[in-house]
Amino acid sequence: NEAHKFIYLNSDDHYADSFAVKCSEIPFLGPSKTGLSVFSFSMIPKFTNHQLKIYNAEFKGKLPSKIAKMAYLAALKVKSLPKKDLECVINALSKISSDE
Repeated sequence: NEAHKFIYLNSDDHYADSFAVKCSEIPFLGPSKTGLSVFSFSMIPKFTNHQLKIYNAEFKGKLPSKIAKMAYLAALKVKSLPKKDLECVINALSKISSDE
């Protein structure tokens, strides 16, 4: 049972290897207490289909290509992820940033 990989988003930009944007720049996410949506590139959560079903996960929206491009550029500087996970993140953000 293959696990899907996700970029972890939070609202605190005080951690290493993170990239923040205003909440309003990711329209399908609600506002946070800090006003920021922060990409945490220090870990990549992995969930199987079974786990996603248990947690009632649902698709909220697609990352705007402009934000994906900025996140891609930030991810190129990440040092804390294993190389294989980082390559996955960079490839995914590159693809999203080129979609229009």
